[in-house]
Amino acid sequence: LAIPAQGFAFIPAGTDVESIRLYWDDLPIDYYEIGRIIVADALEFSEGVDARWSLAADDPGELGASKGRQWYESPMPRTRRLSVSVGIMDSVQAFGIDENGSASSSAPIPSIQDLQMHAGNTGEVVVVPRTGPGQWAYRAGVYGHLERPPTIQHLTGPHYATSLVAVEER
Repeated sequence: LAIPAQGFAFIPAGTDVESIRLYWDDLPIDYYEIGRIIVADALEFSEGVDARWSLAADDPGELGASKGRQWYESPMPRTRRLSVSVGIMDSVQAFGIDENGSASSSAPIPSIQDLQMHAGNTGEVVVVPRTGPGQWAYRAGVYGHLERPPTIQHLTGPHYATSLVAVEER
């Protein structure tokens, strides 16, 4: 069974953590590596993203055919492509400032503009469209880079929208 090779665990800010223990049920191998632990601010949408997020697989492999029409696979690792749409957000989520143009704190607030400038299309990102119960973050979350920096679209009044595509890295 081919399931995502990456896993995610979220620890809310302000949580006192002395140690982290990882457990796997039915691990198919005797040895497993952890690539990295990321400690960072997160851009969170309390209302969630639109119901139109989509998850696709990129398959760079090739399928060749013989003269007798037999097919031969040349497989390569498949990765995922996560498309997310945020149909409405406020100025704090879009720019990190309120509608009066002032920051609500002295520390920068994670925002789409912050994502544009820090991640661009070459920086690392973790995008999780649904954290819900069980394995949603593991199955739907993607670690990788953005296909291109997201655009902030002004709608009407204090409302903005954006969309982005995260391409999985291995």
